[in-house]
Amino acid sequence: MPRTALVVLALLVALPAWLLAEAVIDRAERLSAQDAYLRASAAAAAVGHVASHVVDDASFATVLARRWLALHRSSDASARWETEQMMRAIISEAAAGRTTLTSIVIAGPAGETVWHSDPEMSPFSVADRPYFMEAASGIQGLRVSAPFAGRATAQPLFAAVARLEDEAGRFAGIVIASISPRDVSSRLAQMTPRTNDVVAILRQDGELLARSHDVASLLGLMIPLPADAMASLRREGGGTFRQPNQVSGRDQFMAVQAVDNTNLIAFAAVDAEAEMEAMPLLRGAARVAVLALAVGVLLALFFGRAARRNMALADMAAVLRQGREQVERLHAALPVGLFLLDVSADGTARLLYRAGGAQDPPVEALRTALLAALASGTAGFEWVAPSAFAPRPILVTRLHRLSLRADGGGEVVGYSRDVSKEREAAAQVETARRELDRTLEAAPIVVFRVTIAPNGRGTKTYISRSIERMTGWPYEKVNATGGLRAIFDPPQAGYPGDPSLLAGADEWSKDLRLRCADGRLLAVKVTLTVIARLPDGSADAVGYIADVTAERAADARAIAAARLASLGEMSAGLAHELKQPLQAIALAANNARTAMRRDRVDVAEQRLDRIAGYTQRAAALIEHLRRFARGVDEHAPPQPVPLAEAVEGAMALTGGTLREAGIEVRCTLGDPPPIIMGHLVALEQVLANLLANAGDVLSALPPEAPRWISIAATPAADGFTELRVADSGGGLPDQVLDRMFEPFVTTKGPDRGTGLGLSICHGLVVAMGGRIAAANGPDGAVFTIHLPDAPAAPEADPATATNAAEGGTSTYAAEGGTSTYAAEGGNG
Repeated sequence: MPRTALVVLALLVALPAWLLAEAVIDRAERLSAQDAYLRASAAAAAVGHVASHVVDDASFATVLARRWLALHRSSDASARWETEQMMRAIISEAAAGRTTLTSIVIAGPAGETVWHSDPEMSPFSVADRPYFMEAASGIQGLRVSAPFAGRATAQPLFAAVARLEDEAGRFAGIVIASISPRDVSSRLAQMTPRTNDVVAILRQDGELLARSHDVASLLGLMIPLPADAMASLRREGGGTFRQPNQVSGRDQFMAVQAVDNTNLIAFAAVDAEAEMEAMPLLRGAARVAVLALAVGVLLALFFGRAARRNMALADMAAVLRQGREQVERLHAALPVGLFLLDVSADGTARLLYRAGGAQDPPVEALRTALLAALASGTAGFEWVAPSAFAPRPILVTRLHRLSLRADGGGEVVGYSRDVSKEREAAAQVETARRELDRTLEAAPIVVFRVTIAPNGRGTKTYISRSIERMTGWPYEKVNATGGLRAIFDPPQAGYPGDPSLLAGADEWSKDLRLRCADGRLLAVKVTLTVIARLPDGSADAVGYIADVTAERAADARAIAAARLASLGEMSAGLAHELKQPLQAIALAANNARTAMRRDRVDVAEQRLDRIAGYTQRAAALIEHLRRFARGVDEHAPPQPVPLAEAVEGAMALTGGTLREAGIEVRCTLGDPPPIIMGHLVALEQVLANLLANAGDVLSALPPEAPRWISIAATPAADGFTELRVADSGGGLPDQVLDRMFEPFVTTKGPDRGTGLGLSICHGLVVAMGGRIAAANGPDGAVFTIHLPDAPAAPEADPATATNAAEGGTSTYAAEGGTSTYAAEGGNG
């Protein structure tokens, strides 16, 4: 046979073998790379759990800081002290390794520190810090800063920063939860058993915050991430890629994963050189084996003799055995066990090849998985290996079908991998979650989480066990579907869909009542904060329920005390209002007696009719005083209230005092007078307080100065009525104008008033769904009240009430114009 033919024949034999060997080795490389990517992704997920735990600590500190700020404004020292103790308790957990927070700082809107978890720390300013300027510019949510040098410690820190706002949504400062990179890195170091594997936590710009190795020298290093990895992060929340390590230069399989609701990235890198160490040797052995095969063929064909052919085959077999031994030796060093099986249609298998040190999977589980792999192409299962030591290792077996025969059998390649450390990391994350649950269970508030649909209906996804201690209801009952809504009084049908929250506001708060298991009713304040808005228009929110029963009871007592104090201050005017009809009754009685003596029965009947009218007038005033002193049920729903009736009631209480002081009251309520939603007695108390305050100011003016009070009602936007109460007293001092509705703020002397009147008025107006504001007009003070209109105003006749007294008149007319209260002299 010519040499050319021999060469061609050898190539025809060697080329397919070469291609097959290359395909098998390429597949093995892909499987090894996939396994490395899986390990890196699992490590990144575990790092993400560690970062989430750190962020959860900072988020809880943020919730406490917001509560502290609200309590600081309300001057509730006891509750604020409890909140401060809770924040210091979080810092004390660092010594036990349960948290990585080193300090909690609350800074004001100018950057000055207003509270520090270390009471011995001197005040300082953070106004020059980039994270303060970002929060002041309006950036919402919890943001993690770049590393910085600590003020009270030599070690570097980074901080989780959140913006604080007041009730009006204005910037009120920031909360800074400082985090130790060294403590976080020590946790990460426990997750990397191999020297060249790395896990880390980065900021979204790639800046290094914590690392399993050498964090002290690499802190703040910028880690460049490929553009496709960043795109995958934004699109899918994670991604994998392969590139040299920036520090060591070693080739690595890398995985990144975004940490939800933060600017953090969980990073993990598996050493590619260690993972793929066997592949070059395996490829070389396969090529040697193929070349040996070609040489053997050439020798067998060239010599043509059986002996030499057998010798050549023996030599080739030796080479193949040597190559196989080398491949098996390399496989034994891999962290997985590889095997190749010839599987029958009934699931029985014959081992064709095996390498690696993993244990054999259970027979029955393997047989079931082999049948599934023949049917679908892939299969897998998890199992616990027998071991004399605890804990026993957990392994995962994955199978891939290589070929399928006509009889239903085929070849299946597979591997077994130890996943014990991954499961251990997941167990640690679960332990941390349970620890958080126990912490929330001991908190004095109830923390919950809801998903708010675009239509405003909320679905509860979590509630802390402290609800059982607060209400007495079993946790399982409240945690069931609809359980939380059912214990509100009245039962809530879900979050009502506050338009401001759905329009973009991040906070919602409302006073409600909870029905306890023993029948008691608790006054609670429910607060919601949106933490994420989803593309479909829904929102994810976290909130808390605080028991404010004692606070609301104190408010009710303060309102009642202010109402009775107002009656005391108006006692002189009320006495005059009662004295006038009594004097008229006495005079009419004398006139009636005189007429009877003169047999003037018709004149006597006229006097008796007047006595009856005066008696009704006095009785009506006494009934109004009794109703005003009793007050209104704080839980009663708003009712339609004719504004004219409320003004008339307030004038009944203050009119006498104002007339004695020579003060003219001008009232313009429109035609017809508006009807608002609220409580009659509460609105009378607000108007009586404003009229009495104006009367005190006008009474102190010189005699020649004009003395008048104007009450005017006009329609306002969005279904509200605007009620303006103005006077000619010259106005309010500038130094108290902005604090007019704060408790204990007064312009009266120390012997008059407590400074609580306008604060209570503000609370009453807000409780009716309205708002009140104070300003200075051209003649004096102007108080503007906005109250919601009644849904459907009832038909009403023109309201005109006239009280005629023997010896004087006082008239109030509300319809279609201006009315004036005046006192006229006369005789009986």
